[in-house]
Amino acid sequence: MPSATFHHDAATPLAVAELWALLQVAETWTKIGPVEKVWDARHNDSHLEGFRWSTSVGHSQYEGTADAEIVDDGSRMKLNLATRELVGALFADITAQSDGSQLRVTLAIEARGMLASLFFPAISQAVGSGLSTQVDAFVSSLEI
Repeated sequence: MPSATFHHDAATPLAVAELWALLQVAETWTKIGPVEKVWDARHNDSHLEGFRWSTSVGHSQYEGTADAEIVDDGSRMKLNLATRELVGALFADITAQSDGSQLRVTLAIEARGMLASLFFPAISQAVGSGLSTQVDAFVSSLEI
């Protein structure tokens, strides 16, 4: 099945712990990836476990699930994304810097099924082209 990976880095004046706390809020993910709307968020203690989500690409609406995985507590989080047409992962990596932190967002997607494979070039282009703009806008909104 066809697949694609995109990533973008952005610096923020927020400390690692502050940025990490934001990643535990489901709505934050609407600002840094292909997720436009979230609902039914699940938490375990202070960690996000997952949510249901939707997004639009062109005239098509996609709805799916996101299961959160703490890869490295406090610095690396992964959302396993799944819809009927696509599967993938959205990573957020946070690195400390002298003046705040660096956020790297990586999106990996793969078509699921023959029909999705046919439209995958257009889908991946639409999803991937907006990632850098979204991440930069998110980080800009965090200015202290």
